[in-house]
Amino acid sequence: MQENIGVGKRVLWWLGQSVALIGGFVLTLNFLPQLGFMFLLLPPFPPLMGILSLVAGLLNRA
Repeated sequence: MQENIGVGKRVLWWLGQSVALIGGFVLTLNFLPQLGFMFLLLPPFPPLMGILSLVAGLLNRA
């Protein structure tokens, strides 16, 4: 899905993925507060998604 796209679109794709992922975590924590430890997993995901997007851009075979 990210194959042969420019840097701007790749950044928007990364931002959308990060927002959706964090939103899903927050929604899960809203309904299942006993999973509060998942809050610790939120900070690493946007940089990880950014690194994966960067690597996919370098390979251009996402």
